[in-house]
Amino acid sequence: MNKTIQLFLLFILVVSLPQGAIAQCKIINNSFKDGENISYDLYFNYGIVNAKAGTGSLKTNLVNYKGNSAFNVRMLLNTSGLAGSVYTVNDTLVSYIDMNLRPLLFTKNAFEGKDYSREVQSFSYVE
Repeated sequence: MNKTIQLFLLFILVVSLPQGAIAQCKIINNSFKDGENISYDLYFNYGIVNAKAGTGSLKTNLVNYKGNSAFNVRMLLNTSGLAGSVYTVNDTLVSYIDMNLRPLLFTKNAFEGKDYSREVQSFSYVE
């Protein structure tokens, strides 16, 4: 390899190493606020069949998570009626996200059909 190219690559490497890299940029939250609540109906649609199958909700609250302000976002999904008797869904998804919308904790408790599962993902950041 040409000596000039080697020196150029070494220069780029040396200059770029001290730069702090942040994988996620800070985001301004203009999507939701504390206390918002969305409720909706779930429908099963197959051909001419269009029946209510359950309900869902999404709630946001401002909370204290490990000493810092964070949003608690909770989603509930439940089947009902005929759809619920054919295939039961009772899911709870909970997320904690910081004020810059970075995830801190995610949990999913899912009861679907005859199966139960639990997922937990936690996140930490070096500032």
